[in-house]
Amino acid sequence: MRKESLAKLISQYLISENYLGLFKLIQTVDIKVAVSRESRSFNQLINIDGVKKSEVIQLISGMVFSLITQAYNVSEKLNEFQTTIMASRLMEHEEMGIEDAALLIKKGLFGEFGRIYNKFDLDTWDEWINKYLDQRIDESERQQQEKKANLGSPIRDSRVVEMTDKLVVKPGKAPDEKYFKTKNHVQSH
Repeated sequence: MRKESLAKLISQYLISENYLGLFKLIQTVDIKVAVSRESRSFNQLINIDGVKKSEVIQLISGMVFSLITQAYNVSEKLNEFQTTIMASRLMEHEEMGIEDAALLIKKGLFGEFGRIYNKFDLDTWDEWINKYLDQRIDESERQQQEKKANLGSPIRDSRVVEMTDKLVVKPGKAPDEKYFKTKNHVQSH
């Protein structure tokens, strides 16, 4: 659900040339959502949702062109051919989707991948992708570890955990006979 609405919103901002609105929109994108199963990959958009590959490329290249061109004072501005190549290179990473594209651009604009010195080209874009992929892998591993940890204890309500802790016999403290006579529901005959 989030994927389609994000793609539609991005498209609307691009059509209306509202680049400030687009910039504000991508600031809301979070890596947790981008990595989660809630997010659709580029391949899922194309193969399952029926979105044309050319439309996905156009959406990404539009974001790159409008935001990078607006944000940086570089000697030579990006052209449509370059941004199409950039979008295609990003789409080579099958696990990534629209949220990833938006987040990659956001992180790049905020300087997380290094400074831009009068030049933004395909090499710079590839560096951004590689640095973002490292962050994405770290987040994916963190989510998997969290999921594994939660499998062992499905009860997360602190009151239930506190009550359970009181019932559990602590190591080194054996219950006395009185405990078994009053608390043990199963009596041997």
